[in-house]
Amino acid sequence: MSQKSKKESLQEEVIDTPEQLVTYANRITATIRGEDAFIHFGQRTQNNPAQGEGVAKIYMNLLTFKSLVMSSAELLKRYEAHFGEIVPPSLKEEYQTDQDSHSEDTIAG
Repeated sequence: MSQKSKKESLQEEVIDTPEQLVTYANRITATIRGEDAFIHFGQRTQNNPAQGEGVAKIYMNLLTFKSLVMSSAELLKRYEAHFGEIVPPSLKEEYQTDQDSHSEDTIAG
């Protein structure tokens, strides 16, 4: 299979609106609180890679969040089947769970 057809096979339906926000993020924090998921996207800066600036916040219900997680996992699985595994840095120090409350979990990456 050629590079072009591999890339085309990974494309999914795109929802396009005139007002859509297009930005780049290399940092994410996802939080579940109650019945909602909160995803905060950001950019790490060269001056201070441990911190960054926020670029977008998306709030959604848990059904939509689960759909996002499942479709992202499937898309990544197909990408890695074609191009090889993506090996992320350890998320150990960035994983945070609020031990006092079972209603909120946070994962940063």
